[in-house]
Amino acid sequence: MRNRIGMLFIVGLLGASLGCSSDDNNASTTTTAAPTTSTTVAVASGAVGVVVKEFAIGLTPAVAKAGEVEFSIKNEGKLEHEFVIFKTQLAPDKLPTKAPTSTAASSSGAQAAVGDVDEDGAGVEHITEQEGVEPAKSVTFKATLPAGNYVVICNLPGHYAAGMHATLTVV
Repeated sequence: MRNRIGMLFIVGLLGASLGCSSDDNNASTTTTAAPTTSTTVAVASGAVGVVVKEFAIGLTPAVAKAGEVEFSIKNEGKLEHEFVIFKTQLAPDKLPTKAPTSTAASSSGAQAAVGDVDEDGAGVEHITEQEGVEPAKSVTFKATLPAGNYVVICNLPGHYAAGMHATLTVV
């Protein structure tokens, strides 16, 4: 019985090695073209749809043409939000924030919380903002934006730290 199992094992190994070897006379060559990468980016023709809610901002599209851009902001949340635009090379989650000892009030009069964006901080240029976007309401406003990288946020206390930020590219 042991000899029979040993023989089966050897036959199996031989079969596997023969199946894996190639015979130069029977070898086939397969040529595949290098894949091409095509990236299509939707560019707004002066209009960007914005959805704000706890705790996210969505932009459609996230790329706009330089010049006057109209933002149609819809608050699908249960809390008031704002829409602040910064020109910056920083990542959306790396904007300068208020220090723990900060007692500064935001332009809306609300007390700034630790972790809220320092709107005058290093690496950001405050462009404009739309305050007071009430729940279940929509607001439209325009901003003139030169080409560049932007980050949009809600800077009400705690909202930025909770993830209310997105990238906008202007070309």
